[in-house]
Amino acid sequence: MGNYAYLSRDNFKLRFADTATTDDTLYRIVLEAVSELLDEDVHRSFRSYLATRYYTAKYGGHLDLPDGNDLISVTTLKTDPDDDQDYDDTWATTDYQLEPINAQVDRRPYYRIRTKSQGVRTFPTSNWGVELVGKWGFWEDLETSPSTTAEVLDTTETGVDVTAGTDFDVLDTILVDSEQMYVTAIATNTLTVVRGVNGTTAATHVTASVIQRYKYPGPVVEACGIQAARYFMRKNAPFGVLGSADVGFVRLQSKLDPDVMALLDPYRLVAVA
Repeated sequence: MGNYAYLSRDNFKLRFADTATTDDTLYRIVLEAVSELLDEDVHRSFRSYLATRYYTAKYGGHLDLPDGNDLISVTTLKTDPDDDQDYDDTWATTDYQLEPINAQVDRRPYYRIRTKSQGVRTFPTSNWGVELVGKWGFWEDLETSPSTTAEVLDTTETGVDVTAGTDFDVLDTILVDSEQMYVTAIATNTLTVVRGVNGTTAATHVTASVIQRYKYPGPVVEACGIQAARYFMRKNAPFGVLGSADVGFVRLQSKLDPDVMALLDPYRLVAVA
């Protein structure tokens, strides 16, 4: 199960007016599982992650990324013109253009890389001739927290002291410098985190480092809440039936909730290449 959730545990508990801690572990399990399920349903991810991918270009003038390979930004683009898989041709940003050109304005991902006419590069069409290191995901939306780090952090510490723990929620993903961390618990002003998540690397950080929180599309957050609430209630209906003889019985559906499907429809890819 991945270290991410599209809805924080604290916001999810508001749906049940739950101020206790009895079910906190189950809440996390359900929210993380549902977040992965939503990604699988739409064939794309709404979290931002770093990864290296390899592609075979069909044309010298552009590279179409397969469905589900949503690109936020390029770190390095290299090609292997002599088919020895050493990727010794490094492209400059003046060699290529990310498309659609208005993707950032529309808060959408890039899905094509086109060569520029003034550039000197073309894509080789040999197998796996393109190496692309980048930031992937549907969109990256960051909110700067009023809090900063309140200590120097080494690469192994999992208890992160901040100036105000109330500025964060359990199951938030946060960004400090270039490292993503996943918040699994909060005790006053100390965040317990998983370090270096989503392809980032655990690093050292100075006191008063800026902390940013990841945000996700509103429909995806609501879809996560609806579906997670249904799955959470399954603990009271192990055979898929909820209710009693006095008030009647309801059989819980095994498919995604219809409202969840409707919320996800604008983001769903028909097929994955």
